[in-house]
Amino acid sequence: MYCFHPDNLLAAYDGPVPPTLSKSQLQKLGKRLAKTDEPDSSDIERLENLSVEHDSSLETVITALAELGYEATGRLKRTDAIIDKIRLNHSNLANLQDIAGCRVVGD
Repeated sequence: MYCFHPDNLLAAYDGPVPPTLSKSQLQKLGKRLAKTDEPDSSDIERLENLSVEHDSSLETVITALAELGYEATGRLKRTDAIIDKIRLNHSNLANLQDIAGCRVVGD
C-alpha cells in the first residue's frame, strides 16, 4: 500500500523543505505513478516531498489568515488520493491544483 497520511509525514520530516521539482519532472513523476499498481518507493518519496512543500505554503497562509483574525484550517491530499486522481482523470501532476486546501470560517 502506498498511502502516507499527512499527519505522519510532518512528524517524520525534520529537514528543510526540499527544492521544487520542475514542471517536466512533475509530469514524468505523474506518468510513472499513474502507470503502475505498485509505485517505486523513490517516486512515493518524491510525492511525499511535494506534499511537504505544499504544507509549508499552507501553514503560511493559515498563519497569515489567523493574524488577520480569521479562523482557518487546512489539509493535504493523501498520496494515495493524488495517485488515484492522476489515474482516474488522466490528470497531469504538474497541473494538479488541490494538493493542499484551506477553509476559512467567517461571519
